[in-house]
Amino acid sequence: MGTNTCFLPAGDLPSPLRVFVPRSSSPDALSFFLAKELLRGQKAILLSADNRFRPDLLMQKAREAGQAPESVLSRLLISRAFTIHQLQETISDRLEPAIQESGATLVVVTGILPLFADEAVETREAFRVLEILLESLKRLARSDRRILAPVLLPLPPSRRARTLFARLHGPRRTKGEV
Repeated sequence: MGTNTCFLPAGDLPSPLRVFVPRSSSPDALSFFLAKELLRGQKAILLSADNRFRPDLLMQKAREAGQAPESVLSRLLISRAFTIHQLQETISDRLEPAIQESGATLVVVTGILPLFADEAVETREAFRVLEILLESLKRLARSDRRILAPVLLPLPPSRRARTLFARLHGPRRTKGEV
């Protein structure tokens, strides 16, 4: 992936909360996007539910830009969730205080779809928790704070995953553009 590859197009996003399919499904694209934002001085929070983030790529980009990797990484808070309940609790109860304390203007939530498509969780419970999570994200989104939730393709091969994707993506469908 070249240095000009972007996770999202440059410029302001039309909405402070975006659930979208990124142009690139490469997990490395997220690291490059975050590096670009952090190198510009932005503070960010990454809520990872898929454990695909590569901080080594962010550090590489910092070095290439002549910035100390530690300085760039200090502008990024990372939280991981391994269950839908952990992700929902983090977003509903802990995200706002973390945003206030860190001064983050960008929040990225990854891995929502695979986590909620886990067949070990009862479908009714998954949808109940997803609704709480989405309402919390809507509440937290503001004009001075972007909240991004990329949904990587391909979808997990189940009807439930397709239904969840439709709920997440819904009328905000922006495949290939943001």
